[in-house]
Amino acid sequence: MTAKTHILGGILAGELVCIAGISTAVSAPALLAGAVAGSLLPDIDHRGSKISRSGAAGRVASLAVSAVTTHRGVIHTPAFILALGAVLGAASFFADWTLGPALLLGLMVGMLSHLVLDTLNPSGIMWFWPISRKRFHLASIRTNSLFEWVTATALLALDAWLAADCLPQLADEIGQIIG
Repeated sequence: MTAKTHILGGILAGELVCIAGISTAVSAPALLAGAVAGSLLPDIDHRGSKISRSGAAGRVASLAVSAVTTHRGVIHTPAFILALGAVLGAASFFADWTLGPALLLGLMVGMLSHLVLDTLNPSGIMWFWPISRKRFHLASIRTNSLFEWVTATALLALDAWLAADCLPQLADEIGQIIG
């Protein structure tokens, strides 16, 4: 999947958390920003990805990560997401980072959406790593194919449809920040 499709998936994941009411204790804008960032983060292991080309920090991080793992390797596993969440959660707690819980929640659901979308690719991902290295895939949607375009269009439509449920909370919070 391309970065645009992953971003649309991340937005959808963030909206679903918002609609589920989980985000009432956290900032909705930070949650959605985290979901978008998380939707791109697993591809830091691929030097040609959008996040790896996003600036000097992205290039350096991508070089470091791709030197120790392959694309769709460890970084593309639920175990990695849980480990990263634990580390960032502890750092957020000890740093008393105000937006930490919202960004962290968004980051985690965005990364999970990335894994779900990559499960639609023929290469699949290792859902049960480190127990098993078996890759699972549910479809054979290739990057930049017609089927990816259809998937992205469906995600965009769902994002637009669900946005109405998240907009009031977003508007309230943005109004408080501005006003």
